[in-house]
Amino acid sequence: MYSKIFITPLHQKTWYHFKDFWRDKCHLKEGTAIRTGQFGYGMSADDTISNIQMEQSVAQFAADHNATQSTIANLTSTNSQLQQQLQQMQIQMASQEAHIMYQVQYQQQPVNHNNNINNNGNNNNY
Repeated sequence: MYSKIFITPLHQKTWYHFKDFWRDKCHLKEGTAIRTGQFGYGMSADDTISNIQMEQSVAQFAADHNATQSTIANLTSTNSQLQQQLQQMQIQMASQEAHIMYQVQYQQQPVNHNNNINNNGNNNNY
């Protein structure tokens, strides 16, 4: 509705054209704003429709709420399982890390061939 007034030619963007444009739009709104009571249906038609729509809305809300609660319960259960798996993986990784550190430490120790225990006190260097 607003876009039509902005695309009007520049020479028609006057106060007179502005009032004329909006007067026509207001008459259009007044002509289409007719209530059901004017057609003989009375207030009960509106109330019945409103009650049916309200009941449908409440039923839809209850179904959506139950679905949300079910999703939350499933996510809570899944998170608990994932926490247990994470703990098991952390234990496995700590064990593997300790094993790797032991291997690295063992490989880095120099072998001493001149040790008195290994050569029974014989200090001959060959």
